Parts: sequence; C-alpha cells; structure tokens
Amino acid sequence: MNGLDKIIAQILDDAKQESLAIQEKAAGEAETTLAAAGEKVKKLEEEQAKSAAQREKSYEERLRSSAALKKRQAQSRMRRILHGWSSFFPGS
Repeated sequence: MNGLDKIIAQILDDAKQESLAIQEKAAGEAETTLAAAGEKVKKLEEEQAKSAAQREKSYEERLRSSAALKKRQAQSRMRRILHGWSSFFPGS
C-alpha cells in the first residue's frame, strides 16, 4: 500500500467514524424528542380528561337544575289546579 492509498484509507476511516458519531447523536436526540413528545401527550391526555370531567359535572348540574325547575313548575301548576278546585268544595 503506497502513501496515497494510506491517505485515502485514513480519510475513509475518519468519514466512517464521523458518520457513526453523527448517527449515535441523532439516535440520542430522537430518543430525547420522543420522550418529550410522550410526556407532552401524557399531559394533554390528563388535561383532556380533566376537561371532560368538568364538562360532565357541568352538564349534570344543568340537568339537576332543569329537573328542579320542572318540579317547581309542576308543583305551582298543581297548587293552581287545587286552588281552583277548592271553590267547588266549600269549607275545604
């Protein structure tokens, strides 16, 4: 092997080593990015779960409120009906 072949072999070896280092660095950065993305997804899922629970609670409260209003309205109608019938039964 002459001097030129040695230089070419050294350049190729250096390039190979640099390529491996770049690949290792990229793999590490990819793992870090994936881990960060996973954490972000986890936080978003938690926030969505909390939001869904809050919406569910709010909906349940509106249903209860609506039911209570309908109950009061029905009671009011019933009182008016009974009050109207009391005129048919003197002394009641």
